[in-house]
Order: sequence, then structure tokens, then C-alpha cells
Amino acid sequence: LYFNDCPRVLESMLESKYARVTQNSCLRGGASLKELWVQGNGMANKFASGTPRENGTYDIGASSVQALLSDRSWDFCVLNDFTQGPARHETRQESKKMLDRCYAPLFQKCGAVPIVIQTAAYRKPVRNTQDLGTVEQWTKRLYDGCNEYVRVLEEPLPDSQTPRLAPVGNAIFTIYNDNQELWSKLFYTDDFHPSPHGTYLQACVLYCVIVNEAPPMYDPAIWNKCRYMQRVNKQSLPLPTLEEAAVLREYACQECGIGECNE
Repeated sequence: LYFNDCPRVLESMLESKYARVTQNSCLRGGASLKELWVQGNGMANKFASGTPRENGTYDIGASSVQALLSDRSWDFCVLNDFTQGPARHETRQESKKMLDRCYAPLFQKCGAVPIVIQTAAYRKPVRNTQDLGTVEQWTKRLYDGCNEYVRVLEEPLPDSQTPRLAPVGNAIFTIYNDNQELWSKLFYTDDFHPSPHGTYLQACVLYCVIVNEAPPMYDPAIWNKCRYMQRVNKQSLPLPTLEEAAVLREYACQECGIGECNE
């Protein structure tokens, strides 16, 4: 989520329609749900950019998951496990225990509807992922694992907080089948982090799942508040064109069952 600052991209998209939008986050690159819970925020360096606040600090998000979810009530909370986590049995079981024992009680307290992001298979089998199979096989593993997360959270939460799945991985897999050139553009040069194209698709899927309607038409200004775009001293990738964004937005609507995407 931190790559290309998806929280602020989504915030900008929501602000185009809703008068009052508040978001905060606790992010840590490459962390499982357990590691995020134990180690807390890891954005001190990555988000230390732009104009500091009056006290000289930067908005890096909440210091910990506990601080984030205990600070106030929330309507929604987006959960993003380490990409390989839901696809492997051992790490999947570990995350399910954390959700049941640690996260669920905080959701009960803050009132948030949990939204579990189904992450996507990498563009290439990097970072010791050869055993996860083809793009199709890995996507299926992720889908199954994230649905197990949803079921774990369903048990203790009331109907008003029924957890939801954000099928980002399935949307990316559909593009993989339909348009290999566009699919390749969804990844950064390391083959696993998202490019701006990938982040925009992710934000569109989250928008659909949160408000159950089509995202606003693409406006390049959604990137203006981002605290982190690509990596320092690495190749910078282009933003989606208006035409590409329209296609990605339509894929998000299609995957989320939004039937009026272009109206």
C-alpha cells in the first residue's frame, strides 16, 4: 500500500465526491499482519518528504495498529498482508490467529468494517516464489487465503461489520488474461511492487468495495498528495494515461460487480 501512497490516492478519489474524508494508516513494507502488529509503523524514512507540519514532523501515519484503531471510530479498515502470506499455509495460519486474537477485538471497539486486500501474483517468480506456481495458481492461492481471513473475522463481528474482500489480485489476473501489455505495466521494475498503474487499479477496486459504486473518472491530480512515488535513485515510471486509466477503472468495476462504470 505504501508504494505510490495508495491511502492518499484513495483519499483524493473519495474527496472528489464526499465532503468529509478522513484516513490514516499504519504501514510497514514487506510485513505480515503479525510483524505489523509487533513492529508498528515503518514509514519514518519513506514518508519524510514534502512540506513538514508546523511542529517539524512529517505525516507518516499512526505509530502502531493499536494506536490507529484505538484512537477513534472508523467506518472501514483496509488490511494488507505480506503478498506471499495468504498463499502459504504456515503464514496463512499465523495471520488468521492474529486476526482472531488481536485485530478483531480492535475492530469491535472502533466499529470499522474490515476490508481484506487480495494481493496479486508477482510479474516474475522473484523473491523465492517459484514454488507458488503459475500466475493462475498463485492468484487462486491468494484468493483462497484472503477469503479465509474474511471468514475468521466474520465470526466475532456483528452483521454491521461484515468483512469484505477487495479482489485486486483477481482484477490483475483478468488483465493478465486479456491484455499482457497492460498487465506488465501494473508492476514496478522489481517485478513485485506496483507501478502507478497498479496502484491506481488497487485504489479503484478499494473505492468500489467501500462505497459500492464506480470510482470518479481519472484525474491526474490524485497523485499530488503522495508521500512516496517509486524508490529513490531508481527508475521512475509514468502515470497512467487517461485512456489507460479508463480501462483500469472499468476492470475494477467489472471485478467488483459495479454495472454502471461508464455512466
